[in-house]
Amino acid sequence: MMHLVTKPDHKAVVTDWLAARLGMRATEMVHTYDYEIMACVRHKELIGAVLFIHHQGRNIEAHWAGDTGWLSRRHIKQIFAYPFEQLGCNRVTTLVPEDNEPARSVVERLGFVREGTLRQAGGEGDDLDIYGMLRSECRWLAPSARVRQGGRVGQEESARA
Repeated sequence: MMHLVTKPDHKAVVTDWLAARLGMRATEMVHTYDYEIMACVRHKELIGAVLFIHHQGRNIEAHWAGDTGWLSRRHIKQIFAYPFEQLGCNRVTTLVPEDNEPARSVVERLGFVREGTLRQAGGEGDDLDIYGMLRSECRWLAPSARVRQGGRVGQEESARA
């Protein structure tokens, strides 16, 4: 089962679990920023988590980790429904260490597009690849949910002068 964690003490436990999986401390990951976290629980055991942070209206950053096989199609749909449908974001951004091939493979299979590199931005001075997914590109949403007000599926919004 995948759900948004709202109780502060539960939120702290899930955040600590995710940070440990990502090789960080929770304070390094969230600092003092507002964030939301989703937990995936199977047989009363935490097996995966997704952190949503740096929500800036149209964009939100996501970080996740979990046990092998934790991402079912149902969970993936729930994960992407939160930023795109509930928050109304147009884009989700994720950062992946350049040398973490398994993580890069997962985000690419989910539909994220590699957009560039943040050089020496990781915790150990490693490079981080920037991946993004637009609402119109998210195959995990129903076609009607891919439409943003004033737009059509697959239509890029025009640049503002």
